[in-house]
Amino acid sequence: MKHNLKITGNFFGSDGYSSHTRQLFNALAKRDDTNMKIETQLPQDWIKQVNDNELDAITKEDDGKFDNIIITMPQMWRLFTGLNKNYAYVIWEGDCVPSSWIEEFENPKIDYIFVPSSHTQEAILKTLAQDWIEDYHTIVNKIKIIPHGCDKQVFYNKNIQKQDDVFRLYCNKGWRGSLFDRGGVQFLLQAFSQEFSKDEKIELHLKLNPSYINPQHINQALINLNLSEDKPPININCEILSMQQLNELYNKADCFICPTRCESFGLPGLEAMSTGLANIQTSWGGQTDYMTDKNSLFIDYELNFSEELPLYENVKWASPKIDSIRKQMRWAFENQDKIKEMGKQAEEDSKKWTWDITTQKIMNILK
Repeated sequence: MKHNLKITGNFFGSDGYSSHTRQLFNALAKRDDTNMKIETQLPQDWIKQVNDNELDAITKEDDGKFDNIIITMPQMWRLFTGLNKNYAYVIWEGDCVPSSWIEEFENPKIDYIFVPSSHTQEAILKTLAQDWIEDYHTIVNKIKIIPHGCDKQVFYNKNIQKQDDVFRLYCNKGWRGSLFDRGGVQFLLQAFSQEFSKDEKIELHLKLNPSYINPQHINQALINLNLSEDKPPININCEILSMQQLNELYNKADCFICPTRCESFGLPGLEAMSTGLANIQTSWGGQTDYMTDKNSLFIDYELNFSEELPLYENVKWASPKIDSIRKQMRWAFENQDKIKEMGKQAEEDSKKWTWDITTQKIMNILK
């Protein structure tokens, strides 16, 4: 018997929500035990941007028999709840969530609350405890960790033979060009330019999501950071790339790095692991669910209140320590054989974090 499931959320975009929605749908759609429907806003020429399963699910009539997986901010859940079961995702970064969301968590029409990591689960629990919620245990019992995943058929190690002895650090992240941005690219640029000189055989490659920054503003953002003139090459790519093209970039790198201030999950780090790259990431956030001391190097941090208001008011993020970023990059550069071995372990560990495993977790709850 097939389970009727509708995915509601942003489907056409390059931001994290859209990527999550689309990849989760496609993983569910290929299962034999699901009948899928998509509810999303359709852009112009959308029909040219979809595969066969996506086209079928978007054009399929909603007969009211679908259970609903909602991937939006909690304040919008009530707009999309259906008559049957409703499962709503909370994708959030920080040590707590907005108190205004508690009303949405208490909504009896929301059967389960999905979170991608223990980090987001703990943020919700902290807010519930601080606000002395009477329905605390009812809400807690709703919360289920349903992690993001990685498609091993798309992100894989091509075992490309290096043609030179340049060590390439790779970061795939959004950046608005500010000194306070959540992605932490500003810390990476500062640390890299301070730690390495142009005569060292190392490069930093940044894949910046154009959803967050106008490429024309990047040069000014770099000027604002006052980076050293004696730094090695920093290559920046702001193009919208397919997942297959991203896989090519991962495979040209030697190590993944992201001194993020906070992540609900941190999908690029897992994608990098799937291609055989060790991680260097901040030791606080959702990414620590898949990071270990055998596949990753951890960046030290301090917790500070977010400057991004009003959305993250009274929410703390990590501030990665520049000295720690420098230390871990230097160690990776000087211990490339060990980094390669850590990458092998990362590739093996990534097998525990696939979209197939994610969808099975969902189906186990639905049964």
